[in-house]
Amino acid sequence: MRLYYGWVIVGVSFLTLAVGGSTTASFSVYYVAILKEMGWSRADTALAFSLTMLVFALGGFPIGTLLDRFGPRRLLPAGALVLGVGLLLSSGVTRLWELYLFYGVLVGLGITLIGYIPTTVVISRWFERQRATALGVGGAGRSLGNLLLLPFYQGLIAELGWRSAYRLQAVLIAAVLIPLNLLLQRPPPQRTGPPASPAGDEWTGPRAVRSVEFWLFTALGFLGGINISAVTMHQVAFLVDQGYGAYLAATIAGVLSVTSSAGNIAGGFLADRWGRRAIYSLGAVAAAGGVVVLLLIQRDPLPLLPALYAICYGLGFGMTGSVTTALHADVFGGRHFGAIFGLIQLGSGLGGVLGPWLAGWIFDHLGSYALAFLLILGNILLRWAGVFAIMARAKIR
Repeated sequence: MRLYYGWVIVGVSFLTLAVGGSTTASFSVYYVAILKEMGWSRADTALAFSLTMLVFALGGFPIGTLLDRFGPRRLLPAGALVLGVGLLLSSGVTRLWELYLFYGVLVGLGITLIGYIPTTVVISRWFERQRATALGVGGAGRSLGNLLLLPFYQGLIAELGWRSAYRLQAVLIAAVLIPLNLLLQRPPPQRTGPPASPAGDEWTGPRAVRSVEFWLFTALGFLGGINISAVTMHQVAFLVDQGYGAYLAATIAGVLSVTSSAGNIAGGFLADRWGRRAIYSLGAVAAAGGVVVLLLIQRDPLPLLPALYAICYGLGFGMTGSVTTALHADVFGGRHFGAIFGLIQLGSGLGGVLGPWLAGWIFDHLGSYALAFLLILGNILLRWAGVFAIMARAKIR
C-alpha cells in the first residue's frame, strides 16, 4: 500500500522542529554560560529571549498570510537561512543591544518562519481525519530535538565555549533544514486548507476576529506563552541554583523534551479516539503536578525530584499542546487558516515576551522562583477552564 504523502510532510515537520525548533529551548543552556562570561543580570539577559517571542507575536499574522499565498516550500528554507545567520551573528556579541538584535530579532524571525505556525498549518492542510495524531507526531520533533541537542550543545559549550557552539549550531541548521524543505515540501492535493468548521460558513480573518472563540484562543495563548517561555528560559538556571550540576540540568531539560514528545504523540492519538476534553484534562493535571514538584525541589532538592518534574510537566505540556493545536484547526479550518492561526499567536508571543523577563525579575528581586511557579500553576488552571469553554461553544467533545 502506497504511503500517504501527508506522513512525509509530518516527517519533514518533525525534523524541522527537531533541528530548528529546539533553538528556543537551547537558549536556557547558553543562558548560564552567557551570564557567567558577560556578568549581565538575569532579567536583562532573558530579555533577548523575550524579544524572540515578541517577533513571534508580531510576525505570526504576516507569516501565516504569506504561507497561505506562497506555501511552505519558499517560506521554510528562507526561515532556516535567517535562523542560521542570526545564530552566527549572536556568537560574536559583546553588548546587550547586539544580543537583542541578533538573537532577539533575527533568531526570533527565523524561528517564526520555520516553527510552530507554519508546521501546524502545513500538517493541518494534509489531514482531516487523524489530525490530532498527525499534529502530535509532527510537534514531537521539537521535544526530541531538545532531548538530543540540549546535552550536545551543553557539551560543546563546556569544551569550546558558547560562541563556538552557536557557530556550529548555525551550520547544522542551514545544512539540514534548507535542502530538506526545498526537496520534500509540496502542497496538498485538491485542498487549500483544512475543512471549514462545523459552523458551516467558511471562516475569514474579519469574521474570526469578531468571534468569542478567537479571543479565548488568544487569551489561552498568552497564558501558555508565559508558562512555556518562563520554564524553558529558567529551568536549567533554577536546577543549577538548587545544587544540581549544569550537565545534569541540561539533561533534565532534554528528558522533559522526551516526555513532552511522548505527551504530544499520545495526546494527539488519544484525543482522536477518546475526545479532546478528557485528554486535555489529563494533561492539565500532569502539568500542574510538575509545577508542584518544582516547588518541592526549592524546599528540599532530593535527587529524584528533577526527573519526576520532567515526567509530569513534560507529559502534561505535550498532551495539552497537541489537543489545543488540533482545536485551532477544528474551529477555524479553511482556506484562511494560516492567517487566522498566525493572528491568534499574537497572544502566545506576547505571553512569551513577558514570561522569561517576569521570572527573571521575580528572581532578581525576591531571590527565588517560587512566585513565578505559583503564577504558572494558576495559568494552567485558567487555560483548562478556557479550553472547556471553547469546546462547549464549538460543540466539540
